[in-house]
Amino acid sequence: MRKVLVLLTAALMAGASVGVLKATPRDQELRELKKRQKEQRKTLKIQQRSMKRTMKRQQLPPDSRKRFKRQLKMERQVLRMGQREERKGLVERKKSMKRNHRQ
Repeated sequence: MRKVLVLLTAALMAGASVGVLKATPRDQELRELKKRQKEQRKTLKIQQRSMKRTMKRQQLPPDSRKRFKRQLKMERQVLRMGQREERKGLVERKKSMKRNHRQ
């Protein structure tokens, strides 16, 4: 009897969780944003790699090399921060749209 009750409870919980997963619509806009941001990161990485190769060929003083590396790092940080703000903005817009729709 106990086994049947445990199995029944487990089946109900599994069924309920699948129902919740199916009920949530996939966020197409967020997926497209993430895909676009991934492409931006790839592009920046390729661009910076080629810039590094170019700078390696040139004989530069150590301070110029340091400045160059810092510039590359700042570019990556700016891109990351911008993308984070974009995602936050999208999530906030979605939340506000839900709130306005409920009222």
